[in-house]
Amino acid sequence: MKNQVIFFSILEIVFKLYCLIKFIIGKLLRNQIQEFLLKVVLPLLLGGIIYILFRTDTLLMFSWFKSFGWGEVITNWRKSTFQKYDIPLVLIYSLPDSLWVYSFSNIMLQVWQYNLSLNSIFWLLFVPIVAIFSEVGQFFNLISGTFDLTDLVFVCIALSMSYFKILNKLICNKNGTI
Repeated sequence: MKNQVIFFSILEIVFKLYCLIKFIIGKLLRNQIQEFLLKVVLPLLLGGIIYILFRTDTLLMFSWFKSFGWGEVITNWRKSTFQKYDIPLVLIYSLPDSLWVYSFSNIMLQVWQYNLSLNSIFWLLFVPIVAIFSEVGQFFNLISGTFDLTDLVFVCIALSMSYFKILNKLICNKNGTI
């Protein structure tokens, strides 16, 4: 019960921080820059922070941190922050990948200005195909790793959120009616 209270408290703080950042960016920047920061940069940062704080320190990135002279800073950050809380594993292991899928699919959509064409279709489908195949490939031992249905569900949710705008555009006409 205490872990759930901590989890929802952290989730509430993250949501409030996201809303604050969205408000500030919305007031200061134009729509395209705002969309880029909120849909590409922010999810990448959040996924990276989750990896740095909660994932095992045997990952390759931690040796990079040490070679840059950041090893001690990162270790202290891990010890002094969220490491003392019992964060649900789904947030540690499934959320970062879905955030990165969300970010990458949004950058592709922004590059192609949410338009389907013969030139854009490959790049717009590249992210969903790679994201889903990599997880399903783990199930069939085609790709190293451990298949996790939760990862697949999170990736599909991230893709749905990313492609909602273009799907809405395909389904609806200019008046917004189906």
